[in-house]
Amino acid sequence: MEKGKFRFKPYLIAGVISLVVGAAIFCLYFFLNRDKIGYDVTAASNGALIAGACIFAMGFFLFAGNQGFFDFVSYGFKQLGSQLYAKQANKFNNYPEYVEHKKEVRKSSSKWHFAVMIVGTAFILVALILFIVYKLSISK
Repeated sequence: MEKGKFRFKPYLIAGVISLVVGAAIFCLYFFLNRDKIGYDVTAASNGALIAGACIFAMGFFLFAGNQGFFDFVSYGFKQLGSQLYAKQANKFNNYPEYVEHKKEVRKSSSKWHFAVMIVGTAFILVALILFIVYKLSISK
């Protein structure tokens, strides 16, 4: 890949996959809870909010992992694995070497987790709009 060239395909794939997963979560909530609350705006709002929160949280954790938030945990597990299994050689002598290696790897990776967070935010906005519609309809 050329440096500085924007590739749209990873964002599109991540967005479509998160949209399908969000729609599946929405449908599970909306159709499986019909006995309790029925098919109405509140069920749609609740389903969209749950789907949006799940998708947004997934995107946020991907973002946090890409920023290096979980590096200490992964380094610890790699050290544990190298201690337990003698065949597995440890490539890094210490934690700062591991962090520098991960920073170099992250420079070349795309930031497709933002597409996942955008889809999650869209589901949350739909839930908010449906909730406002519900509140306006019962206040009349």
